[in-house]
Amino acid sequence: MPPWPQRMDAPTRRQATCGTTQIMNTHFITTIRNRCLVSLPWGNAAGLACFSMAGLMAGLLTIPAGAPAQVVQPPTEQTRRDNGPAGRAPGPRGRAQGIIQQRRNILTQEMKQARELLRLMLKPSVSYIATQETVLQNSRGVNSLQQVEGDSRGYVRIQFTSPDKVAGDVMIIGPQSFYSYHRARNQVEVALWPTEWNDEGKRMFANLLSGAVSAKLVGTETVAGRAAGIVELSVVNAAGVPQRVLRRLWIDQQTGILLRIQKSNNRGQITSTTGVTSIQVNPAIPITQAEFRPVFPGAALSPLFPDPQFKTVQEAQGKLPFQPVEPNSAALPMGFRLEGVWVFGPDRVHPNQRSVLLKYTDGVTTFCLYERVVPPAKQEINRPRAAQFAANQQTWRFGFGNAELIVHYIGHLSRDQATSIYDAMH
Repeated sequence: MPPWPQRMDAPTRRQATCGTTQIMNTHFITTIRNRCLVSLPWGNAAGLACFSMAGLMAGLLTIPAGAPAQVVQPPTEQTRRDNGPAGRAPGPRGRAQGIIQQRRNILTQEMKQARELLRLMLKPSVSYIATQETVLQNSRGVNSLQQVEGDSRGYVRIQFTSPDKVAGDVMIIGPQSFYSYHRARNQVEVALWPTEWNDEGKRMFANLLSGAVSAKLVGTETVAGRAAGIVELSVVNAAGVPQRVLRRLWIDQQTGILLRIQKSNNRGQITSTTGVTSIQVNPAIPITQAEFRPVFPGAALSPLFPDPQFKTVQEAQGKLPFQPVEPNSAALPMGFRLEGVWVFGPDRVHPNQRSVLLKYTDGVTTFCLYERVVPPAKQEINRPRAAQFAANQQTWRFGFGNAELIVHYIGHLSRDQATSIYDAMH
């Protein structure tokens, strides 16, 4: 059995329990490994259910710029007849319209309160440690327990403690990054780019803004000693009326911590519930950035790729934010070829930048180059030391006109092969 990661005992050492905004990540990311939940039906969500709430900007919940202002029209003669003369009680039709408007106002207020809670959940106000449990309705009593640590910057570390087949597995979720360590295989799955594993929340809020999904505050409840508002997310029909419930979220009204999430299937039946059983906010032992470093000695790296957008750079022309730098074919190891190209838009970490991902394979092994153009840094660009080219994950810097090109390499090429790729790009 491979050695346990160095930081594997951090949550245990704290002897506490957890669950904040990013616990949503926990619940949904566990889906990928068939431990918790299943896929989300947000729009064309291809996939695996994983919210990256902290990866979203609060502006996603604001009213789009240029939205038409409401114009107050003077009352018409028909309105006067319906409502009755001034100073008198409204007529029957006026009373009915008043009741309808009152219900609409209540519904609008519930939707507004729900969005405010979701906005709060995007970025928790405190760090935390917690214990949470996932219960699958058809699991025959086989549940999953996790210890979670999170901070107010959007980083979360989840360590599975049961069942035995996943005990010791770890997930680390951060803004624009995702690491999933499989202890039994001593393998780390990694994505430094937007994927269905760490970008699902953005799609959900896009659907909220478009009206495809509605959010409503339906009540309050105490969970693990914390006061939670219950937000219901529902599919909206063509008439704009909420129909089937997708999720119920129990959100800490004070901190934005997600305390419980309940998922339903297409028939409205509850399929899984993940909830915090105990929680400590602002723990006595401060949570540091070191808790979220992906330190897994000897583990093999395996990049996680979404479905390819394009097969070649030429096919992506017209969609590219910049011309990516490709190593020439002579520099590629024998048998390797470009297999996929992805173009990503701005994100919370890099709001003014776009990026391109290039994936190369020989049919068995892969390596990738994740490229971003950034403003020039003050420090001088130097060639990496020779020993650095042996690492499975490297960051290269190149001059790029009046800017700078940052390239993240992930792969298992030899030191000489990685050096050749760098030299060809340089």
